[in-house]
Amino acid sequence: MGLFGAGNPPCPAGSICSGQSKTPVGRTYRTVKKPKPGGGTETVTQAVNTGTDIYHASASKVNTDGTVTTDVYIIKNGQWKKAATTTDGGKSYTYDDDVAGAGLKKELNNPDGAIHKNVDANINKAADSAGVTKDIKDNMVDGNGNTANDADEPAKDGEGDADTPTAPKKPGSDVQQRTEYEQVLRYPIDINTETQDFLKIMMVEYEPRGLTPGGGGLGIAPRGNLELTLSDDTAGGREILSNIYLPIPNGIADSNGVDWGTDEINAAEAIGTDLLGKLIQGGDVAGAATAAKEGVQGNAEGVKDAAAAAITQSITGVNKLARESGVVLNNNLELLFKGPSLRDFSFNFNLSARSTDEGNSIMKIIRTLKQGMSAKKSDGFLFIKSPHTFFLGYYKGDNIHPYLNRFKECALTNLSINYAPAQYSTYVDGVITNYQVTMSFKELEPVFDDDYGNDYENIGF
Repeated sequence: MGLFGAGNPPCPAGSICSGQSKTPVGRTYRTVKKPKPGGGTETVTQAVNTGTDIYHASASKVNTDGTVTTDVYIIKNGQWKKAATTTDGGKSYTYDDDVAGAGLKKELNNPDGAIHKNVDANINKAADSAGVTKDIKDNMVDGNGNTANDADEPAKDGEGDADTPTAPKKPGSDVQQRTEYEQVLRYPIDINTETQDFLKIMMVEYEPRGLTPGGGGLGIAPRGNLELTLSDDTAGGREILSNIYLPIPNGIADSNGVDWGTDEINAAEAIGTDLLGKLIQGGDVAGAATAAKEGVQGNAEGVKDAAAAAITQSITGVNKLARESGVVLNNNLELLFKGPSLRDFSFNFNLSARSTDEGNSIMKIIRTLKQGMSAKKSDGFLFIKSPHTFFLGYYKGDNIHPYLNRFKECALTNLSINYAPAQYSTYVDGVITNYQVTMSFKELEPVFDDDYGNDYENIGF
């Protein structure tokens, strides 16, 4: 039956065909320091991105001149599709750009890539099963002694994933999600990124920060700042799943905010707070108590009145001191910093299709954003994985625009589509001529002072 209802992989008549396999690509790692049980720290390597599973198979055809043409198939959108072809045993490949994404191309072009090694290994197995001569086998795989990468896992018909893990799976590792998107989407389709300022939206797989404290303290380390150029094919150390180019809309704005709030403390609370702080920190509790006692003795009557009023109010709710004397305890009211705030961004686009091709490009943009912001579910529906996240940038040429605000990694929190903003209108083939699109993004972390740096080369965040 094959995987995901895709059926068995293609095997044209007269071809030598491999079985189905799964290879994760795009895994990333980081080294962190963790406390040791006996004291001190140790450096460990953690996987921060489990990668994307690529399901693949191959079919090799021996030509009359002894050369071999091998097609590599992958499952995309629930169907087996030809992604790449080699005629020199895997030294080089030609690709179907509508099927093969950047990650697959990168892996196949690299002899040490997991996909490259596993495709070669499967071709070797198929050649051995078919009993071909050594000369033919040498033409099928250049350097046919290649063995499978440890990441490769065979897939059995009718069973989906045939995982035999040596360690428990990470929750969500079996998530069902789209793995390949169209790499470049534009509106207008002829947008000139050399002469026109534009907004670039880069979709990546969400990467949690984890719970490892950073900087030797108790706080979680921030994600950090990115300096993205137009030529970058990664963002935040992750492969960009899709790049969307749009003109800069009207009404763009940003708003930076922090949370300040009122706080108050009376004399009795201040004394108690000081004593408790000394106790926790192992300070001079006795000295603090003595100072508090001397303060009371030096203002005995006033303190007695305040204490009596405080106790009475706590029991009865009646402010005895104010009612009898017309005074209240000094609450030492002050405005104090509470914490940073997260920024929101909203974009409004009127996307009018001047042709059916441009209408299809708009449709793909909307579809990519909708699917990318959707939650991902695991095979057993036990877990739900985070949607993809986005890096945004206003660009002037190849670089971030210096006179417009920058963005940190964002979540797409709302996407609203009006399919008939003026009136319903389509081309003859049904392609809609006009969409009104509203996108709402929210940054994953606050903006900090050091994100700006010490120069004045740009407006910053």
